[in-house]
Amino acid sequence: MAGSVGAGGSLGAGGSSGGVAQGGDAGSAGTVAGGGAGGDAGGGGAGGGGGTAGASACPNCDVLKGALIHRYMFDGSGTQITDSITPMANGTLTGGGTLASGALTLSGTNQYVDLPNGLISSLTAVTVEAWVTWNGGGDWQRIFDFGDNEMAEGGQGTGATYLFLTPQANDGLATPALRAAFTVSGPGAANETQVDSVGPLPTGSPVHVAVVAGGGALTLYIDGEPSGSVTFSGQLSGINDINNWIGRSQFGADGEFNGTFREFRIYNAALSAAVMQTSFEEGENPAFLLN
Repeated sequence: MAGSVGAGGSLGAGGSSGGVAQGGDAGSAGTVAGGGAGGDAGGGGAGGGGGTAGASACPNCDVLKGALIHRYMFDGSGTQITDSITPMANGTLTGGGTLASGALTLSGTNQYVDLPNGLISSLTAVTVEAWVTWNGGGDWQRIFDFGDNEMAEGGQGTGATYLFLTPQANDGLATPALRAAFTVSGPGAANETQVDSVGPLPTGSPVHVAVVAGGGALTLYIDGEPSGSVTFSGQLSGINDINNWIGRSQFGADGEFNGTFREFRIYNAALSAAVMQTSFEEGENPAFLLN
């Protein structure tokens, strides 16, 4: 601080953003003979504030990362299907199947993944997406089927409550079609909310598929583009999701999935069309999920 007689030193200038402040000038000497010594040097100015953080380069990636609650990358071995987001939600490969190079291949005969109970019934909206290659085969195979039937847990019968995605529905349609269906009161068009694509899932090549249930709509996506949508007022809490299966149906008459999964994700939100397009473009194992 300044001396009792000499003029006080000037206050140092404030630092630039994130910079170091400069010290002030020394105080001048006293003018009266025998007077007080010159003032001390002025204190340094306060440092400048930090710079403003830049905007995210991929805001839709931030949405995806924030809503993701389960992610199965099929990068393990043996029968454990690892959830990289929620370790307590690991699945079990049942009946065989091949895990290799980050892919799960199912033969279409008694091979599927059993995921833990209660994955979606606690949610108010959900998005389920997968990167799959379908090898074709019979109608009514399942990409996934979350719910129950009249049999005990683990058994197949006639579906009771469920949300499913089949690569090829065929119940009198002019053209069999990729279909998502939801019900809490048993099967059939009178009880289900159904949304169909314009045709079955393409075969023999990788495809990104997704189902969004919530926000007033049940919507199908293929390779990031909407492929059918209907009004939806169902409650996921009405599903008794004790059989959460990848590749297997609640219905005993339906065959298992014949093809390959490379990634399977579940989000706790009804993701928008723009966000789904971003997810498709970023693809499997995207950089934004490595952080």
